[in-house]
Amino acid sequence: MKSFTLAFGIIFSSIIFSQNLKAPVKVHVTNYKYENLKGEQVLFINQITKKTTKGITNHAGKFLVNLSVGKYDIKLKSIGKSENYSTIEIPKIGKNQTYIDMELDIKMSLPKFFTLDNLHFASGQATILKSSYKELAELVEYLKLKTDIKIEISGHTDSNGDELKNMALSIKRAKAINDYLLKRGVNPKRLIAKGYGETRPIADNLTPQGRAKNRRTEIRIL
Repeated sequence: MKSFTLAFGIIFSSIIFSQNLKAPVKVHVTNYKYENLKGEQVLFINQITKKTTKGITNHAGKFLVNLSVGKYDIKLKSIGKSENYSTIEIPKIGKNQTYIDMELDIKMSLPKFFTLDNLHFASGQATILKSSYKELAELVEYLKLKTDIKIEISGHTDSNGDELKNMALSIKRAKAINDYLLKRGVNPKRLIAKGYGETRPIADNLTPQGRAKNRRTEIRIL
């Protein structure tokens, strides 16, 4: 789970006004140990136009984004989803004013693992369905941005059927994801594929809803 804190300020100075002036916002993302976080994506979504402006942090955990006047929802992008964080407003300024020294500081705790919620296989098989490609593309992008991490691809099943067959299926599915990533240029030294079968349930296997939760693929940060 991620958590965030925010601090920003706006200072105005009297210089020549520009009709199309935007506010330069310096964004800095760190963890709670104040270590810079590379490859984090921050989205600014205009509440009126719904236009999204995106920034990605560099090795120093920073990027610069230019925002027009308006209110924005701030979201933190992760695999398959965007987590709501907060809002920010860029106010109107006078004809002899401009924006300076606007800073946005975000502190967050990195997840140890996440589930690929939109990853689907053919029933009883290790064939990846086309509906999974968007989420897998985001996983590829994540790994290209986070060049210093290694991951474990963990396959899990429900308890229906033979236990040994479930274990074999979970391994095949994890390896299928591993092969997908390799074909898209991810270094094999950064990947480990493991199957756990039905041994690590996160819900009961007595209901269709519980079994659906247990049939999952997790990505663990090593």
